[in-house]
Amino acid sequence: MYDCDFAAYLSGMPDRSGFFEWFESLCQERNPADKFAFVLVDIDKFRLINHALGFKNGDRVLAEMAERSKHVAGADACLFRMAGDTFLAIKRISSGQELRELAHSLLREIRMPISIGRYKLCISACAGVCQYPKDGDNVNTLLTKLDILLEKAKAAGGDNYRICAKEDTSCFEYDGSRYYEVYKDIGYAIMRNEMQMNYQPIVELKHNRIVGFEALLRWNHRKYGMVSPACFIPMAEKSNDIVPIGDWVLDQSIRQCKAWHNQGYNDVSISVNVSANQLKDSKLCSKVKKRLESWNLNPSFLELELTESALISNMDEAHRMLDILRRMGVEISIDDFGTGYSSLNYVTNLNIDLIKIDKSYVAALPNNRKRKVIISAIIRAAHELDKKVIAEGVETKEQCETLREFGCDCFQGYFYSKPVSSEIATKMLAGRHMPTNNPFPCRSSLL
Repeated sequence: MYDCDFAAYLSGMPDRSGFFEWFESLCQERNPADKFAFVLVDIDKFRLINHALGFKNGDRVLAEMAERSKHVAGADACLFRMAGDTFLAIKRISSGQELRELAHSLLREIRMPISIGRYKLCISACAGVCQYPKDGDNVNTLLTKLDILLEKAKAAGGDNYRICAKEDTSCFEYDGSRYYEVYKDIGYAIMRNEMQMNYQPIVELKHNRIVGFEALLRWNHRKYGMVSPACFIPMAEKSNDIVPIGDWVLDQSIRQCKAWHNQGYNDVSISVNVSANQLKDSKLCSKVKKRLESWNLNPSFLELELTESALISNMDEAHRMLDILRRMGVEISIDDFGTGYSSLNYVTNLNIDLIKIDKSYVAALPNNRKRKVIISAIIRAAHELDKKVIAEGVETKEQCETLREFGCDCFQGYFYSKPVSSEIATKMLAGRHMPTNNPFPCRSSLL
C-alpha cells in the first residue's frame, strides 16, 4: 500500500458518478426484503493535514483511510469517494443493530494511529448513517439525509456519528421545498409574532418544590403550525438568525422572571440556553448586563446553559466570557452533560455552577446498573467541587426516587410537567406550597 501512487489509487476509486450508476442498478435488481447500510464518512479537520504535511501526504492519509474502511466493511461492501475527504460505505445488513455496529467500527478503525514519515497522526472522522430503503427509497432523499446527519455529527464536536432516527425523519430539513420555505421565514418569525416562550419547571428534590424554570422557545409557523425546535434551531444556527432570536429569548425570559418576582415568587430563577454562535458574539456579556438592568433582575436569578460542544469550540473565548458573566453574578451550567466529551476537567477549569445530566442517562434508570454507577459518580464528584446537579428528562417516579437517593439537587421532566405557558407556570407557583399528600401538587391539577 505504501509503495503505490496514492493519487492514482484515489482517482481509481468509484466516485459520485459511479455511485449514481450503482444505485440505479440496485433499484432495478434488489430483492424487496434487502436492507442496506449507507455510511457517509468525512475526515475531521483534513484541511489541516494538507496544509501541515502537504497534499501528497494528504492523499496518502486518504488512501489509508479508504483501505481501512474497505477492511472493516468487508469484501461484500461498496466504497465510493463522494468528495475530497468524504467516502460512502454501503453494506447489506439484516438488522438495525448492524447499522450502528458498522458506523462504530469504521470510526474506531479510522481512529487508529497512522505513521507519515516521522509523524504519527491520530485521525478522527464523523459519519452520517441511513438505512435503505427505510430512511429513503430514492437517491436524492438518501444523500440529503446523509449530508445533514454528517453535518450534525460534526457540529457535535467531531469523532462521532449520527443515525437517522424517527424524529429526524419528521423534520422539515429532509423535505427540500418545505425546508427552504421555513428556512427563509425564520428570520421574520419574531416580527410576525410566531415565536412563543414555554417554561419547564425545575424541581428541588429535597423539598419537592419549584425553584426555577427553563425557558424553551416554540415556533408556531403561519403555514405549517408548530415546528419542532430540533428542526428550526439548526436552521437558525446555519443562517445565524440564532443570535437575534437568542437576544429575544433572553429578553423575554428575564422579563418573565422579574414578573414572577413582582408577584411574590422572588426566589424563582430562570434558565436560558446559549448556542455556540451566541458564545462567539463579542457583545453577549453587554447584552446580558443591559437586559438585567432593564428589567431590574438580580443576576443571581439568571442561569445560562451552554453545551460542552459550544464551550470546546472556542475554549479561550468561552473562558473569558464566563469569567465576566460570573463576576456579574450570573450562574452558568453545562447542559446535556454526558453526551459530548463528558470531562470533569471542564467543570474544574471553567467557572461553572451547575451540571445538567442528559436525559439519555436518566432514561436508563433505575434498571441499568452501569448508568446508575455513572450518574452516582457524577453527582458525588460535582458536589465535591461545590457544583449543583440537575437531572433532565425525568419521566417516572422510580427515576425520581433513584436520583433522590443519589443526592441529586434538582430535576426537570415530564414526570412533573411538560413545558407550559407563562400563565400555567404562574399557577404552578401559586400551588407549590399547597399542603397535600401528593409530593407534586401542581402536576396533577393543572396538566
